[in-house]
Amino acid sequence: MPRHRESLVWKVVCISGELFSNDMTRLVLEKMIFLGKKIEVFDIKSIDEARKIFKKTKDIALLLIDIDHDKSEGYKFIYDIRDKYHNHRVKVVLRTGYPVTLPCKTEIENYNIDGYIPKEVITEAQIEITVMTALRGYHQVISVENVLSSLAGSIAHEMRTPLWQVHGNLTFLCQNFAELKNSALTYLNDSNQAVKNGLRIIDLTMAAINEKPVNKRSFQLISALDICNEAVSDYAYKDAELRSKVSVMGSDFQILVDPVLVKYILYNLIGNALYYVQHMPKAEIVISTFLATRQIQVRDTGPGIAPENLSKLFDSFYTSGKSGGTGLGLAYCKRTMQALDGDIYCESELGEHTAFRLSFPDLVVPKLA
Repeated sequence: MPRHRESLVWKVVCISGELFSNDMTRLVLEKMIFLGKKIEVFDIKSIDEARKIFKKTKDIALLLIDIDHDKSEGYKFIYDIRDKYHNHRVKVVLRTGYPVTLPCKTEIENYNIDGYIPKEVITEAQIEITVMTALRGYHQVISVENVLSSLAGSIAHEMRTPLWQVHGNLTFLCQNFAELKNSALTYLNDSNQAVKNGLRIIDLTMAAINEKPVNKRSFQLISALDICNEAVSDYAYKDAELRSKVSVMGSDFQILVDPVLVKYILYNLIGNALYYVQHMPKAEIVISTFLATRQIQVRDTGPGIAPENLSKLFDSFYTSGKSGGTGLGLAYCKRTMQALDGDIYCESELGEHTAFRLSFPDLVVPKLA
């Protein structure tokens, strides 16, 4: 499901066979502001013109269409919007001055009509209420679609690493089974564990979407230094040169977490850092643990991040200069750290370094009932 980005204005197409510039509806639309955005009006005189607009413009929020004389042509166009152009997001409001042209119940259901504005005997408030209701409905549809798109993309993004690990292990086994023999079982076990970790990520992501609290009974008391070393050791590097750029150091402390979640956060941060320093021979990535502040830091001496981009780093779908990036990794890290009652922060100096800090809460071991 593609993600739909809302434009900076509400785009409203008005199909009117008569002069619309002096119409009260047009005057109300031009001065309206809804959810902080103004309305851009496309004043169209014919359905043929409107078809061209709908073919090339995907983020139209509202269609206001005159249904005065020939209802069949207008309804055919509305049907084409839903069926031919596959646009089920745009809201449709009819405008008419003739009671006989009002839609019946069947027409409202079949053509997915959202409202009606009479051309006569109507106040500005009535127009505003009808339009605002339609725009809010459009906004809600886009919001729901984006949440579902983010969920699907997040699952796909986070499953990539474990599946590649399984693929790599199985390929290695197929190529070297005769020489491995006894050690083959180790690779099979590693692959099996990678699959279990991936399934665990799906379960946790679904729980987060459904606003279920993290099940802290499943947490384990682990060493921050150990989980960092494990993440660095298990990460799927492209070559030995990239592996040599990553090191771990610091003072150890205990954290009560789901180790799979923390490891996946570290995978994301390591992968991002490697992307930006892979062609910088002297660059390095140092993962440090700090007992005093209960933090894990992933710091690279790469190109850095521009100050104006720092505030957007953890937004879903935000990417900057990363070819093929989904913009989901850091958003996932933020959601996960907050679910662990911690947080993640970034500070960077352009041309010098970038550092991400994972902050963990004070250690409080829950009492089991």
